[in-house]
Amino acid sequence: MTLKQYTFDSGIDGNTLTTANTGASLIHISDSGSAVFDSASASQGMGAKFTSGVDSVGCLGQFDAAAPNKVFSGAIVITLPASVPATGGNTVAQLYTDLDNRALTLYYLNNGNLVIYDRGNTQVANWGGSDGGTITPGHRYRLTVWGSANTTTTGTLNAKLYDDDTGDQLGNTVNKTAINLDTGNITAWRAGAIQVTDGTVAVGVDGVQLDDGGTSELPPIANQPPNITVTANQNVAASSAVTVQVTGSDPDGSIASYAWTVVTANSTSTPTLSGASTATCTFTAPAAGNLITLQCAATDNSGGQTSKTTEVRVPVSDAATPLALDTGTNDAWTLVGTAASKGAALADDDDTTYSQSPEYSGTETEERHRLQPMTPRSTLKITARSTVTQTGGTTKIRLYEGGTMRQEWTLDQSTSAADQDFNVTTPGNISDWGNLWLAAAAVN
Repeated sequence: MTLKQYTFDSGIDGNTLTTANTGASLIHISDSGSAVFDSASASQGMGAKFTSGVDSVGCLGQFDAAAPNKVFSGAIVITLPASVPATGGNTVAQLYTDLDNRALTLYYLNNGNLVIYDRGNTQVANWGGSDGGTITPGHRYRLTVWGSANTTTTGTLNAKLYDDDTGDQLGNTVNKTAINLDTGNITAWRAGAIQVTDGTVAVGVDGVQLDDGGTSELPPIANQPPNITVTANQNVAASSAVTVQVTGSDPDGSIASYAWTVVTANSTSTPTLSGASTATCTFTAPAAGNLITLQCAATDNSGGQTSKTTEVRVPVSDAATPLALDTGTNDAWTLVGTAASKGAALADDDDTTYSQSPEYSGTETEERHRLQPMTPRSTLKITARSTVTQTGGTTKIRLYEGGTMRQEWTLDQSTSAADQDFNVTTPGNISDWGNLWLAAAAVN
C-alpha cells in the first residue's frame, strides 16, 4: 500500500497554481478558467480554487498514483459554490482508470444534490436525495470511496460523504456491487470545476489522496493544532502596566482566534484584562508579593486549539519570611483567628493556625505550597514547628525551585510547638526566586 497525498499546502492566496508550485501532475487551465491558492476553500491548510467557463474543461487538478492492482481507496475535500447550479449540473471530482477513462464522477446537480455516476452513467449514490442528508451550498464536504474492480468491467464501490464543517457523516454509507468501473486500475483523482453548464462557478479543493492498493476507507487528514509561544514568566513592579503576548502559526491552516484568561490570581482581586481576544493583552499588576497566572488559547480555522500559560510575578523586596500563596498538593490548611489566607496565616502569631502535614504511612507523602515571589537575596530562613510530639516517624522540610529540590531539613518532633529555624546554605544556587515551593514530607 502506498498513500499518495496532495494538499495544496504551498503558495499565497490568489497565486496561480502551476505544476512547479504545487507538485500536481497536471494543472490544466483553459476556456476562461483559473486555478489559484485559496485559504477560504481549505478545511485544513491552504486550499485551491478552480473556476471554469460554460461547458468547458476549464480547471483540472490531476493527481496521479500508480496502482499495481485493482483495489483502491480515495478521499477528497471540496468546497461547493455558494449557490446551486442553475441548470444541469457541475462535475466537481472524478476518479480515473489508466489516466484516460473516467470510472466515477461526482456531480453537484441543479437540484442541490451531490451524486456519483459510474462509467456507464448509472447513478450509484445520491446525497440530498435517496441516500439522505441535506447538501448546504458553500459548505466543505469530504468524499471517501473505496472498492475494487474485477476482471470484467464491473466492480464494487463503498462511499461516504462528510460535512467537513461539522465533521459529521452526511446521510447513508453507499455499498454497491456490479457497477461499471471499466477494466483499468484506479490511478488518478481529478478535482475542481471540471465541467460546468451555467456560467462561471468556483469549486474549492483541499486535500486529495489515493491509496494504490487500499481496501478500506481513507480517514480524513487529521487537523494539526497551532504552534504558539507566549511571553516568558516575568517579574514586574506593583501597580505597573503589564503586557503579555502570543505569537504563533498553524502548520495546516491559520489561527482564527486568541483568548486570554486568568487561571489563578493570588491577590486581593482578579485583574481586568484588556485585549483578551487579541495577540496582545494588558492589565495592571497587583501589590507586591502576588502572582498572576495567565493562559492563552489559540484556535485554528478547523477548531484545533493549543493553550499555554505564563506567570506575572510581583516580588517582595524585603527580607521577611516568604509567605505561602496557593494550594499545593494534598492541601490540608486550617485557618483560625484573624487569618484570611495561607499567606496571612504564616505571617500571624497564632500557633493554632497551621498547615497539617500528611499522615504517617508506609509510603512517604508530601504537601507543597508555593511561596510568594521575592527578589534575589543572600540569606533565606525557613521557620517551622511541630505541634505534636511524634515518635516513630520523621518530617522533612524541603525547599524546591520549581521541580528541583534545593535543600532538605529534618524537623525535630521531640518538643511540641517549638519554632525551628532552617537557613538556606546556598541561596546563590537559586536562579528563579519567583518559583519557590515549601514542602513538608511525612516519612515512617
